[in-house]
Amino acid sequence: MKAPTRSYEELVASIADVLRPWRDGIDEQQALAEIRVSIRDMLQHEPDVIWPPELGPEIGYRGDNKRHAENILDAINRLNDLLSKRWTQFVWSLTWTLTAERSAAKEEKIVELRERLQRLSEDCGKIIQNPPGVDPRMGYRQITVANVAFWLMIDVSSKRPAAGHSESAYCLAASLLFEAVTGEADRDLQRACKRRLTGAM
Repeated sequence: MKAPTRSYEELVASIADVLRPWRDGIDEQQALAEIRVSIRDMLQHEPDVIWPPELGPEIGYRGDNKRHAENILDAINRLNDLLSKRWTQFVWSLTWTLTAERSAAKEEKIVELRERLQRLSEDCGKIIQNPPGVDPRMGYRQITVANVAFWLMIDVSSKRPAAGHSESAYCLAASLLFEAVTGEADRDLQRACKRRLTGAM
């Protein structure tokens, strides 16, 4: 990790200025303390440690999650197709040694299985339409920093996070936090901030 182009305290003060005006009950010392804690936590829990490169982020990548949902949906459709064929004979083959009462209970379990498969199928459809997960082009640190900046604004600032442009208080705070963590100045985190606001993390 490179050293920040500005000193630690300069970055902390700059972030505090971006977050002005602060929430009622938050004074300067409290604001500065919250910012220091946020930076310290990110430095202590580097995203590359939380999400080793060989494993990827905990939530997974969007493309991988979509493909996995498509594969599961395909398997569900094939299983439902098998369950639909010769349904009566299939149930009888599972229950031929049981009493009529126990046979009915066994059939109910299969019906319940099909209902659960239907719910899983619907969930997979939602994932395919709007895959959750990380966009690998964005990088872990940008996503983590955008999330930390979001909660820092909620906790400290009277402003609400907005990412309509890269000079918004939210995007600027995220950029400064990114510099504190990585040493890279003036990084545009607008895309990561927008994704955090839409919940597509």
